[in-house]
Amino acid sequence: MNHVNSEQLNQFKSSMLDFWCFFKLAIKNPYGVAQGVTEKYFLKGIIILILYSLLIPATFYNVLKIGIKSIESVLGDYTNFSSQLSFSALVISPFVMILIVHFVTVITSYIFLKGKKTNLQLKEVIARYGTLYSVSLALVCFAFILSYVSLTLCLIFVLVSVFMSISVVPLVISSFQNTKTKGIDSLYIISIVYIVMAITQMILLRSMIINTIYRISDLLLGNLF
Repeated sequence: MNHVNSEQLNQFKSSMLDFWCFFKLAIKNPYGVAQGVTEKYFLKGIIILILYSLLIPATFYNVLKIGIKSIESVLGDYTNFSSQLSFSALVISPFVMILIVHFVTVITSYIFLKGKKTNLQLKEVIARYGTLYSVSLALVCFAFILSYVSLTLCLIFVLVSVFMSISVVPLVISSFQNTKTKGIDSLYIISIVYIVMAITQMILLRSMIINTIYRISDLLLGNLF
């Protein structure tokens, strides 16, 4: 049993080291690495997309909690706002929503790119999205750490991270330009993917944001009055 556990631990360490090496390489040369990525990097791409989707709401949750604690230090501990923040509502729900948006984006890209490359695999598209999201993930990781130092700098890095994640779509589409003579033109594919992304975000995120505002308003007003 100890031998099996030791072997599993070594495999886990090896996998983590392999992922870390790939992640560093993707940060240094994201587009160049993405062009050579195939479906065998699918798992790495999934991990990056999941981590990014989780860290975005987690960072905002941390910013909100630290900000409310600063207010508590002025108003007094009796308010106790920070302890009443819902982790599931502010982190888990947004995490699921962001993952859904990523999933829809990848599926839409795959459907229209299939005309350019008939042997295209969905795993390859996911791997390329994940590779190009490496820079955004690195920025949001740094933003999470900065939330303990400066909320302003933290939010700046989050905004830059989100902007860069949005710009990933045309880069993924253009990475398949070696088959540009087939299928729909890349410009139209990019436009369609952005339209589908916008519709998905409006449907899913609008209700989430409204519910979050209501929860925070009820929490603040309930404690003040």
